[in-house]
Amino acid sequence: MAAPKPPQSLGHRGRQLWRAIQGAYELSDAELQILAEACKTADLIDRLADQLAAETLVVEGSRGQTSVHPIAAEIRQQRDLFARLLSRLALPGEDDAEDAAARLGRRGAQARWYGRR
Repeated sequence: MAAPKPPQSLGHRGRQLWRAIQGAYELSDAELQILAEACKTADLIDRLADQLAAETLVVEGSRGQTSVHPIAAEIRQQRDLFARLLSRLALPGEDDAEDAAARLGRRGAQARWYGRR
């Protein structure tokens, strides 16, 4: 049986994740839906990180105080969601899946700081 193609709406990182997991595991329809959401979340994290990189990390709050940019909090929440989605896939060697997520995160950060590869 041919592996399902990634959703067309996915960006580069989402397609990478889709292919990596699809190449290693055979997933049920429900798991494919979870994987699609994880891939979309990975893409959103990249877009948010790119936006944050273009702005300052510290912003002025509503009362003139300095605050961390709200995008930083959103990135943290999306990373948490990403990890939970991957864990819901219950892939064999789940520690390896978390390591894969960490590697993808590192790769994305390196691309932002050192240029796309």
